[in-house]
Amino acid sequence: MKLLKRRKCVNIFHKDICCITICLSMSCKTYCFAFQKRLFYTVKAYVLRCKRAAFAMSKRSYHFLRELSLQNRSIMKRK
Repeated sequence: MKLLKRRKCVNIFHKDICCITICLSMSCKTYCFAFQKRLFYTVKAYVLRCKRAAFAMSKRSYHFLRELSLQNRSIMKRK
C-alpha cells in the first residue's frame, strides 16, 4: 500500500514537472543559441575587418614594389 501511495504522488506531479522541464530547456536552448550567434557575428565582423585591411595593405605594397622595380629597371637601362 505504501508503494501505491508513493507512485500516485509521483505520477500526479510527473506530467507537470515534465512539461515545465521541457519548456524551460527549450527557452534556455533558444537563449543560449541566440547568445552564441551574437558572439559569433561580433567576432566574425572584427575578423573580416582585419582580414580586409591585411589584404588591402599587401595589395598596395605589391603594386608599390612592382612600380618601384619597373622604375629601377628603366633607370638601369638608361645607364
